[in-house]
Amino acid sequence: MGIRVGIDLGTTFSAVARINQATGKPEIIKNIYGNPTTPSVLCFQPDGDILHGDDAKNMQGMGDTNTASFFKRSMGKLAVSFDILGKSYSPTDLSAILLKKLVQEAEAQSGESVDAAVITVPAYFTHIERAATKAAGAAAGIDVIAIINEPSAAAFAYGLNEKEGEQTVMIYDLGGGTFDVTIAQINKNNIQVLGCDGNHELGGKDWDDCIARYLAAQLYEEHGIEITDLAMVNTLLVAAEAAKKQLTARDRVTVPIHFKDIKTSVEISNEIFEEISHFLLGTTKDVTENLLASLGIGWHDLDGVILVGGSTRMRMIHKYVESMSGKPPLKGVNVDEAVALGAAIRANITSQGESIPSEQIGGFAVNQITIQGARAIIDATAHSLGLIAISEDGSCYTNSKIILRNSSIPAKATKPYGIRMKDKDTALEVYVLQGEHDRPLDNTIVHKYVVTGMKGPKHSEVVIEVTYGYTEDGIIEVSAMQQGTSKALDVDVQPIPDDMAWTDQPPSAGAKAGDISDLKIAVTSKSYDDIGAILRSMKLPYSNFRSIGYECDVLFINCGTSDRIDIKKLHDFVQNGGCVYISDFAADHLIGAFPGSMTYTKNGKSGRYKGTVMDPDLQSIVGKDINIYYDTIWVLVKKHKGDCMVVGKGGQYGGVPMMFSFQYGEGSVFFTSFHNHVQASEKEQMVLQAILLKQLGSFYDVGIHQIGKILGIDVDRIQNTLKS
Repeated sequence: MGIRVGIDLGTTFSAVARINQATGKPEIIKNIYGNPTTPSVLCFQPDGDILHGDDAKNMQGMGDTNTASFFKRSMGKLAVSFDILGKSYSPTDLSAILLKKLVQEAEAQSGESVDAAVITVPAYFTHIERAATKAAGAAAGIDVIAIINEPSAAAFAYGLNEKEGEQTVMIYDLGGGTFDVTIAQINKNNIQVLGCDGNHELGGKDWDDCIARYLAAQLYEEHGIEITDLAMVNTLLVAAEAAKKQLTARDRVTVPIHFKDIKTSVEISNEIFEEISHFLLGTTKDVTENLLASLGIGWHDLDGVILVGGSTRMRMIHKYVESMSGKPPLKGVNVDEAVALGAAIRANITSQGESIPSEQIGGFAVNQITIQGARAIIDATAHSLGLIAISEDGSCYTNSKIILRNSSIPAKATKPYGIRMKDKDTALEVYVLQGEHDRPLDNTIVHKYVVTGMKGPKHSEVVIEVTYGYTEDGIIEVSAMQQGTSKALDVDVQPIPDDMAWTDQPPSAGAKAGDISDLKIAVTSKSYDDIGAILRSMKLPYSNFRSIGYECDVLFINCGTSDRIDIKKLHDFVQNGGCVYISDFAADHLIGAFPGSMTYTKNGKSGRYKGTVMDPDLQSIVGKDINIYYDTIWVLVKKHKGDCMVVGKGGQYGGVPMMFSFQYGEGSVFFTSFHNHVQASEKEQMVLQAILLKQLGSFYDVGIHQIGKILGIDVDRIQNTLKS
C-alpha cells in the first residue's frame, strides 16, 4: 500500500507533504535539491522532455521563452491557452503535468508510492476553478480525495501547536498569485470556518511586477535601455522576484541586470518598494475589512493572525497586521510549508477528524496511528450560489441567491419550478451563478443546466424540484426530481451561450413568448358575436370549435351555444391540461363536466352592474370599481378554493361572485357572468380585454403587462383610458 499526501499546488511554488508513520506528524517531502518547495514552472524542450521546478525556473531566468508559469491564475478559463513549441496547453493541462512531476518526485524521494492526495486551492476559487483543479489531478493519475481551501489547510497546521481553549484567528494567506483571508475558530476538536474572502488575481507576482516596472523605468531613464524583448522581460521578472525576497531582510538592494550584452544594475530600497506597491496592500486591506464587516466582528475580537504564503514575509505585511491587530503575527507556522502540512493531515483523516487506519495509508504495520493536528473541519463557501431569475417587480433579470456566502459546507437548497408541458421534449433551463452582485453578468456564470425527463399531459403544469448544493470540496452539484415522484430527472450541463446580453434587457416572458404565440384558441359558434369581438380587438387568431374540436389549448364556450358539447370530452380536455372559458349561460356544461365544482341558482335581469375588482394585478389596470353590462347573474357557491377576481356588490345580488378561476386536474377553468360583449361600451370592452389578459396570463404564469407585450396589446393605454 502507498501513502496519502497533501499537495499545495501553488501559483509560484508547490509543496508535497506526508504523515510520518512513526510520529504521526506531517512532514514535507523535499525535492531532489533538498528544498521544501518547488517552483511551479515548466520548461518544454525541443526533444519532448519537460523540465519542472528549479530546472525550469533556471531556464526561465536565462530567458527561455518555452517556459510556462503562473498558469494557476487562469484555471478553468477556456479562453486561455499557452502555445509552446507548436502545441497549445490549457491551464488545466499544465497543472496536470506539474502535479504528475511533483508526485513522481515525491515517490522517488520518499521511497513510497502515492495512492491518493488532497490538493489545496485558494478559498476564493469558484466552482469552475475547483473543478478544473480536480480534473488536473485526475489527468495526472492522482486519486483526489478532496479539494481543501489553503487557509483551512493552514489552520490544521496551526493546530499542531495544541493551544488550550478556543481561539478565533485570521488566516492571512498571500501566496505568489492569489490572496485569501479567512476567519476561523480553532479548538481541540474542531476547526470552524466562519467566513472567507479573497482575490485570486492578487499575489506576490503583482509585487514582483511593481519592482520589474520600476527596474525597467530606471534602465530607460539612466541607460536608455528599452525593454521590448520577451526573453529580457523574463530575465527582469526573475531579478525582480529575487529583489523582493532580499528586501525582507535588508533596507536596500542592488539588482544586477545581465542580458546578452547588457550588464548594469539598479538600486531599490524598502521605502521605494512600499511606495510603488502601496495600492496592492490597500487591496488586501479592503478585502480584509469587508470580511470582518460581513461577519460583524472587529480586529479586537481576534486572538491573533496567522500569516501564510511566502509573500507574507514582506515587511509591509507584518507592519500592517501588527498595526491593525495590536499584536505581532502568531508564531509556530512555516509560511511556505503550512498549507502542504495541513493538506497531509486532511488526507489521512476523515472529515470528522478521525485517523484513517494505517493499512489504508501504508507505512508501518500497525493498526492505527494518532495523526497530530487531526480535527473535524467545517468549512465555508466564499461565494453565494444563485440563479438568473426575474426580479419581483418583473423589471429585470437578477441574481436570486439560494445559498449565501459564508454558509457552512456541505450545503443544499431546493427550489420548486412550475413548468407547463409542451411535448416530450419539454425542458427546464437554469443558469447557476456564483457571486454577490444583483446584475447576473457581474457574477461568475457557472453553467447552464438543462433538466429533462419530466412526465405529464400536454399543457399540464408539473412542479420540478431542483436541488442545488455545495460539496465539501466547494464544488456545485445540481439534481432534479418531479414533485410527486421519486424518480430523478436528467440534468445535463451545457455550454454557456456566447451571447448573454439578454440578461441586461427587460424580461419579456422569455421562452413563454414562444408558447403563447403558438396558442390555439377555439370558440363555439355563438361566441363569434361576443367573445369573438374581444379576441378580434386583441388581434388573437381563433378557430371555430366545429372545425378543430378539442385540438386546441384554450376553449371559449359562451351562452346558449348551438354546438354539441360532449361533457366527457370537455372534462378530459381540462383534466389533461386544457383551459376552458365558460360564461354563465353555459354553466350547465360546467356543472356536468366538473361535478362538485359549484351549485347555482338563477336570477335573471339585464342591465349594467357595479362590481368590485378583487385581484390586485387586475385592479391595477381596470381600477377597483367597475360598471359592466350583463344579461343575467348566476348565484354561484364554490365548493373548493378558487381565485376570485371580481365580485358583485350591493342590491339584491350583493356578494355574487362574477368571475373566478380554479384548477381542475392538470388544466384550468374560468367562469364569468360577463358576456354579450357586442353591447359593451369601449371602456367596458377594455375591461373585458384586461380580464381576458388576466385569464391567459394565469394560464401561462405571467402578469397582465407581460402577456400584453407578447400579444402586442398596449396595456398602458387600457390603464390610462380607464383612469381618465
